[in-house]
Amino acid sequence: MRDSMMDGLLTMDALLRREAPLACAERGLWSQAAPENSVPALEAAMEAGCEMAGFDLRLSREGDLVAFRDPDLSRMTAARGPVAGMATASLTRLPLRGGRGGGAGLSRSYLPLATELLAAADGRCLLVFTLPALDALPAVLARLAACGAAGRAVLRAGFADPAGVQAFAAAVSAAGLGAMPRLRLGPPEADGAVLAALLAARPAMAEVPGAPAARIAALAGPLAAAGIPVMAGAPGNGPEDGAACEAGWAALCEAGVRAVATSQADAFLRWRAGRVAA
Repeated sequence: MRDSMMDGLLTMDALLRREAPLACAERGLWSQAAPENSVPALEAAMEAGCEMAGFDLRLSREGDLVAFRDPDLSRMTAARGPVAGMATASLTRLPLRGGRGGGAGLSRSYLPLATELLAAADGRCLLVFTLPALDALPAVLARLAACGAAGRAVLRAGFADPAGVQAFAAAVSAAGLGAMPRLRLGPPEADGAVLAALLAARPAMAEVPGAPAARIAALAGPLAAAGIPVMAGAPGNGPEDGAACEAGWAALCEAGVRAVATSQADAFLRWRAGRVAA
């Protein structure tokens, strides 16, 4: 199933042959006018040149998929209460707070359905949807299939234990989607088990966030040889961490990372352009 999935992602397959690392804009390229996890944030990311964009999924009361990071509505909207407790029609009428929310004012952007993101991204950007919880996998896969997401998106899920990766990858691939397990590395002596689990699962891509570049390199080489690209993010990923981000991005590229996940996609794209020009 993995091979057929990758055949369906012809744009991604071509991008993976590029020398420059791919840019994955986490929650889009957000600003006051284009809040995180919104269609305008996706459009801004694509306009800037990002090849990938990561969006968080939540299920509405009826089980529809919306793009929203938190289980509660309060950080990003003027509403209160759980996302899962509100009807889809009410959720999609909620204006989002600008940028990353909190004390920011309300924008003119609204909480989107996953279908809206798929329509906006189609043929221009690979969407990386993040599963809200592993127990939501059957419901999310069923909804994504109904949305026509097969061959158009990757589904990401976090794992503390690599033992569950193979079952996740098999279920996601069977639904026609790319699987992206996200594994935070534990003690170095456990890296062998992580590598073995990923090689057995053969996901479309693997994410290793926040790990030292040397440990990522030890995984990225064997995974690349098996046709499994690696995505990672640099430590120090906030707006005040410019120098740390650039040093981290350079180290990740040297480690063999094929895609960089960042909440500072505009800065990463400028750094990448300078690196390619040099």
